[in-house]
Amino acid sequence: MWNHASKFGTLFLIAAAVAACDDSNQQTAQNAEPAEESSPLTGMVPETKTETETETETAPVDEPTMIPQPQLVNAVESVTLERPAGNPDGLRVKAAGTVATGGWTKPELIRLQHRTGGEGTLALGFVAAPPRSKIVTQAVENIEASMELDAIPAGVTAIRVVSMTNAQSAEISSRETREPETN
Repeated sequence: MWNHASKFGTLFLIAAAVAACDDSNQQTAQNAEPAEESSPLTGMVPETKTETETETETAPVDEPTMIPQPQLVNAVESVTLERPAGNPDGLRVKAAGTVATGGWTKPELIRLQHRTGGEGTLALGFVAAPPRSKIVTQAVENIEASMELDAIPAGVTAIRVVSMTNAQSAEISSRETREPETN
């Protein structure tokens, strides 16, 4: 006689198997030619496998086919500037912000060519690679990135870090600013 826990476990395993078959069918259906007759059981009957295929078969894994491209993070919370040790002409830019879910990786600050941030302002985009998995924590998470400039570009007096929903700026103190070169 089955108790409630074993019934629930069995139902869970059946549901997981059906979901795995459904995902597998959707992937093969995209690459297959249209079938002459459709049936709700199409693709659910096991295929005959050779001995080698059976030995090396593994459980289906949720692997993406493309590597996600970096995207602007949800929000930038703070920007700090500091001189790196050993490089008095350089500048380290640090940004802290948030992403809407877990699983974001490779945070970085990148120069934005199309947005200058205004006269004398260097604009940086705060980006990260979005989650590769469909299963992620559904909570706002903190994220940090930094960039080191070997030298402060001529005429730049502020750094502006841009996110998807906002931007934060930090002024470079007068002793850290280089005057524009004139020829």
